[in-house]
Amino acid sequence: ENAAFSEVELVGTSASEEVFSVFGAGFDAPVTAMVARSDGKIYVAGEFTKFKGVTAPGICRLNLDGTLDATFNPGSGFTCDAEYGPPTQLVVSSTGGVWCGYSTTRLIEVVPTRVAYALKFDGVVRTALIRLGTTGAFEYDEAELTPGSNLVRLGGFAVDGTKVYLAYTKKGPDTDNFQWNSIARVDSGTLFRRRTMV
Repeated sequence: ENAAFSEVELVGTSASEEVFSVFGAGFDAPVTAMVARSDGKIYVAGEFTKFKGVTAPGICRLNLDGTLDATFNPGSGFTCDAEYGPPTQLVVSSTGGVWCGYSTTRLIEVVPTRVAYALKFDGVVRTALIRLGTTGAFEYDEAELTPGSNLVRLGGFAVDGTKVYLAYTKKGPDTDNFQWNSIARVDSGTLFRRRTMV
């Protein structure tokens, strides 16, 4: 009478499942995030540097058959080391590009001009949330939530068209003024701007 789940019936399999397979010689290090576009192509991010022996520096895009999409070129990609981590969340943008977010539980000292723990993309230190275009080129890097404040730690985010919803910790004008558990909505077309991180 307690054997309701003692047997499992397989109702069928799809032949297409055998087409997309990256078992064996896939990524050379862990995957931390992935998301599918509406056309079936998949963005994958992680600590890896290669996919099936081909250079894939922390992020790549896979075709419907599981092969590497060579039209997506992120340059030197993401740096993954003791200071910078790989994206931990990916969201497809309204144009088919990809938002890349880095959530960390570590909150360390920041200075007014930069975020210490962030994404390092194509050799340049960015913030914890950036957007790449459909070709892999960098587009946006800095979420200016309020004048004079910096995004310090990204808890998570969601995208609805050009609107980006962020759960975050930010630093106010005072170095010790951290605001926790904040949520904001920003327009990626107007409130995101490029900034040189030094």
